[in-house]
Amino acid sequence: MPVTLRRPSTYTMSLLGLIFVTFVAVFGAVIVPSASRLIDQILVVTVVWLVGWFVWLTGVKPRIVVGEAGLVVVGWFVRWDIAWSAVRSVTGGRALVITLDDGQEIAPTVAGGSMISTVTRNVTQRRMLAVIEARRPAAAEPADTPVRRRIDVQAIPFLAVFVVLIVVTVTVYRTTGR
Repeated sequence: MPVTLRRPSTYTMSLLGLIFVTFVAVFGAVIVPSASRLIDQILVVTVVWLVGWFVWLTGVKPRIVVGEAGLVVVGWFVRWDIAWSAVRSVTGGRALVITLDDGQEIAPTVAGGSMISTVTRNVTQRRMLAVIEARRPAAAEPADTPVRRRIDVQAIPFLAVFVVLIVVTVTVYRTTGR
């Protein structure tokens, strides 16, 4: 069964931020529609939506999934699918670094260094390193596609949310008699 590794404090604060952004979007679109013009409400919804998307990309989405076949490293904008056979080493310290057989180094966003992690003696990075090393097979079988990198900004779901927010904003604005 795969294990998902995240930076707990960043993940929790980002989820709280998303709840706040959602409240602001609903408050701006539904509760205070008569206080402004439609274009003002659409601008507020657009800004709130962009902030929500940014919070999602930088705080909620990043993770490392440790599975039987390898690692899935999800950063802010990029997703790496890495077979165990392509991993030369995984090192920890101030930041976690995955070194591939071709010499390329991947520094996962969720295991990067920060002032807080330095003060806490890199507990998060050491915990992630221990989990990865414990689940890494001694001899991995070669995979058809050892490493795959792709852009991952989750545009479609967030564009759908944006469309829904705009439709709700326009509908509420029109039903209030303006």
